[in-house]
Amino acid sequence: MLVALLTAAAGVFYVRELRAELAESAQQLASANQGIADRDGTIKRMKDDANEKAMQQKQLDGTRAAIAFQLETVQQENRRLKSENAEIRAWADTPLPFDIARLHDTPAQTGADDYAAAVSDRTALHAPGDGPAH
Repeated sequence: MLVALLTAAAGVFYVRELRAELAESAQQLASANQGIADRDGTIKRMKDDANEKAMQQKQLDGTRAAIAFQLETVQQENRRLKSENAEIRAWADTPLPFDIARLHDTPAQTGADDYAAAVSDRTALHAPGDGPAH
């Protein structure tokens, strides 16, 4: 009888242990499923973002092509006018004033950082009363 009672008690503890393992496995499975869902959501967002970027790049390329075409048309018209008209040719061959030529030679500035990089420290403004820079 004692052996049967010990066997029953051991069986109860064994079943409890199995249920605890089953609950832990179910929790791990739920966590894994959530991780997979999160990963799939991230992949979908990245694909959508890549598709949007590709569409924006296509629009940008189209805009660049249109601008390049317009620029070429204007340049051709300028070359035609210059070759046909002596007065325009003489005006176009006149050298630009130094300050204008210097502005023309500076690279394109597309923001505050570009502007700050282009401004030379040597030509910084002096505080009033410091006298001339030279």
